[in-house]
Amino acid sequence: MPTKITPSESNLVSTALVQGATRHAVAQHTFVPNEIDQQRVETVLQCKIAKFSCRYLGLQLAIHQLSRADWQPLLDQVRHFIPAWQRDFIQRSGRLVLVKTVIVARPVHQLLVLDPPAWVLEDINKWMRSFFWAGKDKSHGEQCLVAWDTVCRLTSFGGLGVKNLAVQALALRVRWEWLRRTDPKRPWQGLHLMVDEQARAVFDSLVKITIGEGSKILFWKDRWIHGVAIKDIAPLLLQLVSTRDKNRRTVQEALLDNAWANDIHGELSFMGHMQVYLLTQAISLVERNIDEPDQFDWPYDASGKYTTSSTYTRLCIGYTRAPAAGGIWRS
Repeated sequence: MPTKITPSESNLVSTALVQGATRHAVAQHTFVPNEIDQQRVETVLQCKIAKFSCRYLGLQLAIHQLSRADWQPLLDQVRHFIPAWQRDFIQRSGRLVLVKTVIVARPVHQLLVLDPPAWVLEDINKWMRSFFWAGKDKSHGEQCLVAWDTVCRLTSFGGLGVKNLAVQALALRVRWEWLRRTDPKRPWQGLHLMVDEQARAVFDSLVKITIGEGSKILFWKDRWIHGVAIKDIAPLLLQLVSTRDKNRRTVQEALLDNAWANDIHGELSFMGHMQVYLLTQAISLVERNIDEPDQFDWPYDASGKYTTSSTYTRLCIGYTRAPAAGGIWRS
């Protein structure tokens, strides 16, 4: 029979859950802060108490930076996908297929959530390079005929299309910024989340914003003025705005009686006053339909929505195209 919860114990449990406790219905493990009376919580919820770091849904969770020991299971998963004695029977073309479809896919679950340190990606790349060129765990310089950075380029840019893990990880993390801005039904919406500055910068540079009522668009940070952000029009003003206002002030709030002017604290120079004038003129030229919702479009995919593949492709653009690369590789 389940334990009857008294009002005081109910408050205790609620406090534990609000402060960050997470319960998994299958495993029946609950993670609670140290200051909570763990014995009472364990009695009330009839579950076990576990401590960080731990694995949850296949991910390594911790309240501190993950150590090498925490990342080691991922590295082992990448390396041990095939018995060593079978590698000698696979030709290089077959190893390329395995690298592109199997090995690169193994860390995707972690890369979707975690920002791995450089040494983790270097370790995986080193092993993939050795497996592709030599079919072994380690390779020598003379066995690697082409630089691995070249191999990881898109085929249109002279590479073999192997995913660049650093770029792939960044493209995957942009997904969370897209969902945060476009899907209000997500259960984690409204929580105070850490901002991934790299992913946010990529999102800002690729998304197309059509302004409507303005409740989902950040006045000081988003590129809502004909594809341009305020930092590009009035950088001196932005320096006088608090971080809190930058991260919270929406266009809807800011344009109500020109409330954005109240966010500027400090004395303005002559150039600052000029930028106020330029910003006012730029805002006046924005066409806004307050009866329509704000719209975020991803112009690099036919669906108009974020996809990892389209984001990865855009992040790889910048190399010189190599139309004859296919023939060179075949030779």
